[in-house]
Amino acid sequence: MIVRFVFDSSAVVAYAHGSANVGELVSELSDEADELSIDLGFTVPSVCLVAAAGDAPKVLDAIRLLASHSRCQIGQSDINRWMSANARLSDLELSAVATEVFDAIDANADQLADDQVYVVTAAPERYLNPVLDGLDLIDVR
Repeated sequence: MIVRFVFDSSAVVAYAHGSANVGELVSELSDEADELSIDLGFTVPSVCLVAAAGDAPKVLDAIRLLASHSRCQIGQSDINRWMSANARLSDLELSAVATEVFDAIDANADQLADDQVYVVTAAPERYLNPVLDGLDLIDVR
């Protein structure tokens, strides 16, 4: 699967609460994949699903719906890369998101000329960190 988006927990919570912005991204990605007949998708790091469920326990069904979407893959970051990222960021979730983005960029490079992978977030201020400078964000507030 060619990953276009990595969702953080704030994006998952936004989706679970019915965000039209997040729903539209997922819908457009599905349409693009169908139109181009390629396997496009998005990743949600497992730690982000857990964090979202803790923040929004009343919308667990919606979170499960997103996690089971045909274009979704649950990210299981390489533990060594994740630990290295966390040593620099001191934030488990941000480290997982960054690791998934860089893994997707590496994987996409062999499949498409456009290797851009976006972080989908409702909390872009969390990414104001020099270590994360250069991550492409889509703000879904």
